[in-house]
Amino acid sequence: MMKYEIVAFYKQEIEEIRECAENIGRLYGWRYRCEKIPGSGKLLSACMGEDSVLCLLKRKSYSFYRLMKYVYALNKPVLVLQDHFSADTFQQLKIPVGYLKENKEKGIWANFLQRHHPGCRIEIIVPWEKDEHIAAMVRNNLAFMERILKHSEARYEVVNEEKSFEKSLIKVLQDLSPGITLMMRPFRLFPFYYPYTVRLYRKHARSEVLIIPRDDSLYIPCH
Repeated sequence: MMKYEIVAFYKQEIEEIRECAENIGRLYGWRYRCEKIPGSGKLLSACMGEDSVLCLLKRKSYSFYRLMKYVYALNKPVLVLQDHFSADTFQQLKIPVGYLKENKEKGIWANFLQRHHPGCRIEIIVPWEKDEHIAAMVRNNLAFMERILKHSEARYEVVNEEKSFEKSLIKVLQDLSPGITLMMRPFRLFPFYYPYTVRLYRKHARSEVLIIPRDDSLYIPCH
């Protein structure tokens, strides 16, 4: 099996992040590397290696503006850690299912993470949408995720909410029980513009969140 690498960024002292990186690396059987974060987001890509699969950032170390600057500069998923991070955090992966097609990638990443840590369980949170077109898109994303997870014989459960995706996301972000919420990194037109789900994250996040950049190689038009 390929030996993956975690890149853990710290602001001033390596002790800010090293213990977290060690624990995560031990849990997944991956290497880890600690790097002092560069002053410019554009220099972040130079810190990534061919085997780098995940980046770590501590939420309290940065202003929200700078945190998002780094999150958008990286082309790898970024796990944003809170102060109360513990090993139990990785025992549960939470997937709020949205209607945009890139939400399918949450299922792919959850499947990947569980393969490397079989002890965790996956919770798929399905919203209730009034608009039938949006509801159909959610069902399509859910069907894709379940197909991937069943094929891998992954452990998961589906939880149906009686609220919209946005309200379901708020509920999950505010949940202090151990677990990681998988969230897509939404497209933004301007560096100073925060899409709605990012604003929800800023206001409500109390637990760890894995922010996943859309992989454009998965969206090749058919001709």
